[in-house]
Amino acid sequence: MRQHEFAKGIKVNEVKVESAKEAAAKSGPQKATLDAFVRKNGIFFIFLGMFIIASFLSPAFLTKINLINIVRQMCVIGVIALGVTES
Repeated sequence: MRQHEFAKGIKVNEVKVESAKEAAAKSGPQKATLDAFVRKNGIFFIFLGMFIIASFLSPAFLTKINLINIVRQMCVIGVIALGVTES
């Protein structure tokens, strides 16, 4: 930590903040690889977990009609998300 003196004797402390990449590099290559994998693919594991939980909680969840309805509803949101991402 560094201290800087400005006019009239006021001292301000400067704190260095490490980025996630710097922290991962210090902890080892396996930790950095695992951290990058979880950051990149974590949403898919969350989706898979929600899908499994919903299929156990409701017997009607895995029916053909319900899955088609879910895909239809996701299409609208997916097209909007794709448009926002590309602009």
